[in-house]
Amino acid sequence: MTDAASLLRAGDRRGAIRTLIERWRAAPSAALADLIDRLDPLDPCLPMGRSAIAEARSAGSIAGPRIPDRLSLHLGQLQQKGAVAILHAHSALEPDPRWTHVLRSWLDAPPFLSGREFWHAAFGLMGHTADPRLIARLSAGLDSMPWEVRNFIGVGTWAQALDRCQSSVDPGPPADLSTLEPLVAALERTRAAQDALRAELFERVARDPDDREARLVYADLLLQDEDPHGELIALSERTDKAAKSRSRALVKEHGLGFMGPLAPYTLQSGLALEHGIPRGARIVFKSASQVESVLDAPHWRLLRELDLDATVSWSWQDGPLPWPRVLGVAQNVEIARWADHAGTFGAICCSGSTSLREIHGRASTRYPWRAQDVSELPLKPLHLHRLVLPSTAVEAILAALDRGLTVDRLELVYRPTPGHAEQRKYGYATDAPTAGSVLAAVRRLKGKVGHIRAEVGWFDAVEDVIEAGS
Repeated sequence: MTDAASLLRAGDRRGAIRTLIERWRAAPSAALADLIDRLDPLDPCLPMGRSAIAEARSAGSIAGPRIPDRLSLHLGQLQQKGAVAILHAHSALEPDPRWTHVLRSWLDAPPFLSGREFWHAAFGLMGHTADPRLIARLSAGLDSMPWEVRNFIGVGTWAQALDRCQSSVDPGPPADLSTLEPLVAALERTRAAQDALRAELFERVARDPDDREARLVYADLLLQDEDPHGELIALSERTDKAAKSRSRALVKEHGLGFMGPLAPYTLQSGLALEHGIPRGARIVFKSASQVESVLDAPHWRLLRELDLDATVSWSWQDGPLPWPRVLGVAQNVEIARWADHAGTFGAICCSGSTSLREIHGRASTRYPWRAQDVSELPLKPLHLHRLVLPSTAVEAILAALDRGLTVDRLELVYRPTPGHAEQRKYGYATDAPTAGSVLAAVRRLKGKVGHIRAEVGWFDAVEDVIEAGS
């Protein structure tokens, strides 16, 4: 271990890790592998840009440090085909214990509930790595995995990976790490101090994006780690043409990476930045487990506007999107979009958020707006400066107002679907609200909110506007 200790004293951490991995390959020691896992995260795991992700997807390889962590971070963007190619490529290289914690995390929280090729490639890498630290997890058996995944793995595949890990157990004496331990501990303390300062500045920026001093010091710390987000924040102080051009290029290439763990679920088109800091985002989830996996992400606190949505893969057995839990961590969100039905609207009102000022709903009739979907929820007192909902949501609005919601300005908007437009074109009956029904809704709500503005329209045009004060 003296070679690795000398490299650490000389400041060559990557060289020390390579030396320790060579020792591990000769004698797979759990203690040695754990030490490697302590050294490796001392380098930041920077997200890849769009072009780097596209290149990794097509070439089947990732460049730079912390490849397992970067692969795990970008799994959704690389897609299964790209991830499988990378896993196969590393199965052809020398075993590396740094894959173990990622492989184990996939077993505990499967990133894909389908994909035979992905799981075969992952288990092939487990068998190739043959890290004894995987024995405890694999000993739990295939039944410890979600039922959707079991058919893609198979008993034989699982047993083969377990046998390979068990056969690699080194019966020799434990590695002597006494010379390395104090050096690694000192490096960890230094990194912990840097991380603590970065976290403190992050919170200052999240509380007040206009805090210029905190923002620029935070940018300097990011630049020390060669994080392009630091460059963008610094460029936001300049107004010259070159700075604006460079800023646009950075946002296009790395914009999603500025969302940290939320990046795989953030749409580039919905990302809004101010002073180089994300202030608004559209985040789309496929399952409730994905929401749970990122609830502790600090980047929620940067957002002032949030559009939370789900794909068609969302399991409605899990209920509506967990707005209350998300707003519990996204504590600075002032504008919530899009409430697509009464249940979602009620869930937002249940959050108890003290920062929330506006709720916007989708102007469509995809879901009915039923009063009971609001009245059955544990609503908390909430004051909104602005509420924008479809005119079909009157009953849900009244139920919320009766249970403690107060609104300064209510906007009832309506854009019928193309189907409604076709029905109207050919003279068929439609359930789209008419000017009369909207006027009736305004009368029911008048006096309960500060100001009402109601629209009557068809598809992409507003035909009439009704306004009423308190």
